[in-house]
Amino acid sequence: METPTNSDRLHEHFSKRGFILGRWITEHGDSAEINLGSSGLHGMELKDIPIPKDLQLGGGMMGGDPSLQEALEETFGVDRDNIVITAGATEANLLLCTVFLKRNDGMVMERPYYSPLVDVPEHLGAGVVFLERNFEKGFAVDVEALGNVVSGAGAKQVTLTNLHNPSGVAIDDGTMGQIAELANNKGIHVVVDEIFFDYVSDRYKHAFEHGDNLFTIGSLSKLPGVGGLRVGWIVGDKAVCDRVRKLKEVTTICSSLLDEVVTAAIIRDNKKYILKARDTAKKNTAIIDKWMASRKDVQWVRPSGGVVAFPRLPDGIDDLDFCKRLLKEKGTLVSPGTYFGVKGHFRMGFGKEESVVKKGLERIGQMLDGW
Repeated sequence: METPTNSDRLHEHFSKRGFILGRWITEHGDSAEINLGSSGLHGMELKDIPIPKDLQLGGGMMGGDPSLQEALEETFGVDRDNIVITAGATEANLLLCTVFLKRNDGMVMERPYYSPLVDVPEHLGAGVVFLERNFEKGFAVDVEALGNVVSGAGAKQVTLTNLHNPSGVAIDDGTMGQIAELANNKGIHVVVDEIFFDYVSDRYKHAFEHGDNLFTIGSLSKLPGVGGLRVGWIVGDKAVCDRVRKLKEVTTICSSLLDEVVTAAIIRDNKKYILKARDTAKKNTAIIDKWMASRKDVQWVRPSGGVVAFPRLPDGIDDLDFCKRLLKEKGTLVSPGTYFGVKGHFRMGFGKEESVVKKGLERIGQMLDGW
């Protein structure tokens, strides 16, 4: 009998752990009086989305519904051969990891991280090592450090988020260009989760536009806030997309036809949703700016855009204890930094009404004052 490897042990660990951030938000989001734990906007309603009333639901289409294919082609300015439609961005991550990684291959993941992006390659038996995105450096990606980590791990894949989840910090075009050059020189693939990217898409290019070794994954779950639609996508090199598409054909075959048609209808009007979301982000970021300026005990890196931030708690405060007590004593939900791989922080989602954000900040302040 073979001796279990570190990857085997981590695989077993993550299998038992599951998606703890998701469970935390799901179990407490509805009961909390103030929910700043989730990262999206207030959800849309189906009655507000123009979809055909005579839609036939007899079966989905391999490759995706034509209306969604066309909407994505127009959005990204590429041919449909450069796009794979998936059942959410998490399936997109799973499919790419399955294509790029073999058991015991090295894989580099940023930290703080969004945990499914780590858990999936671990489940596949990859050896995950971390690139630290440090608070003191504004959660920026250090390309030189990334190169060293890639070389040390013999990595085949790098996964990043842009905007960074949980801090909301952008990877600018200059840095992404350097990452693309590194990927080309090392012969590796870079997967970039762009779930929050539309908040800054007027300022930066998509990851896939920087080179054939870079791949964009995304969905509408955070903007405009329709996580109930399990539709996502991959955008990138045609040859890789062909391999991924064939893998999807023998796993989930196709995504939900209804979800795809609704998603296509939203994308056709997405400009107005994006403008509204950016306005919400701008107003609520200003509220948090003012609150942060009034505090001497908690610090943050101001997000580049979007509606999440990752403040640092004062020394000596355990983030799990803080978040649990904040929920129990103040009825306010935020997400522990431990669930993103970094202690002493919490993720705050502020895609809510201004009054909700203000009340949540007031209660966080009260908890800090009484600690």
